[in-house]
Amino acid sequence: MRLLNDYYKPYGGKTRIYGAVINVVLSLGYHIQYCEHGDAHAGFNDVKIKACVNNVRAMLDELMTRDQDTLGLQALLGLVILYQTQPDQTASSVLMSAAMRLAHSLRLESKTVLSELPPQEARQRNNIFWVCYMLDKDISLRTITPSLQLDSDIDMDLPSPANDDHGSVLYSADGLSQFHLFRAKVQLAHLEGRIYDTLFSNRSRKLSHEARQEAIAQIDGLLDRWAKSIPTAFQLKNISGNLLKGPLVHMTVLYQTYIMCFTMTHGLYAHNSPWLKALGGLGSDLLRTFNPQHDACMDGGTSSTPVVWEKCVSTSRDILNIFSYQ
Repeated sequence: MRLLNDYYKPYGGKTRIYGAVINVVLSLGYHIQYCEHGDAHAGFNDVKIKACVNNVRAMLDELMTRDQDTLGLQALLGLVILYQTQPDQTASSVLMSAAMRLAHSLRLESKTVLSELPPQEARQRNNIFWVCYMLDKDISLRTITPSLQLDSDIDMDLPSPANDDHGSVLYSADGLSQFHLFRAKVQLAHLEGRIYDTLFSNRSRKLSHEARQEAIAQIDGLLDRWAKSIPTAFQLKNISGNLLKGPLVHMTVLYQTYIMCFTMTHGLYAHNSPWLKALGGLGSDLLRTFNPQHDACMDGGTSSTPVVWEKCVSTSRDILNIFSYQ
């Protein structure tokens, strides 16, 4: 609001970077309206969003090179979030690269640098860095491309569970339970990065079958531990009756990322996964013989699906139930 007030002062300086940040915030606001009201606002808000985004894109050069404060970086991150809603993640990936490079030039990953700043500014920069980190790891896994931030090069503490910086803590409807959403998202982003590095990077292709299975089991255990660390009221099976609409939306998005991590860890939908190959062979046999009495069809004791299939299906159903509740 201070930016908005300064930008529209009668005799104030019309700083272009302020206009970019304001347009990003407006775009995000219109997008939220679109999600809440559906088709009633779709046409109107699409035009508004496009106009605001075009205004910001006209200033990309200034945003990418602004290193005297974090305004340019925040505007870039807002654009990344907007582009993440599109099926094609190319634009979000390219902008994320620019945002992370700018974050590095600002030394946001260094605790030593932040210790020299006033506490409020240091906390804000710390939060901005972790937003960069989350988006970087998420886009990396979704696009199967390397992330830009190395975990080994981070000299920062995780967001403290004791701090409620601008709504990072969610509360149950009865007010008796709370959950530090921001910290949990950072922890899940770390697992996203680990999944890519261990199972999808060029280095991972050199792993033996045994080493790969061991890595999968280890990541599966970490995902399970992460899920169990969530308070009971915020567990997937319980959130529909325990949370108001706002927190429910945030938790739904979080669990969608979790199920993506789970399925990609176990390769449930990979074309070269053993169970899909087995189903493909079964289909070929049936097409050749047209015999529903084929041995493969009659063998009810043999399951072609992975052992984690039941967990994947039940978790997916729980998420779908939340959508119907909303």
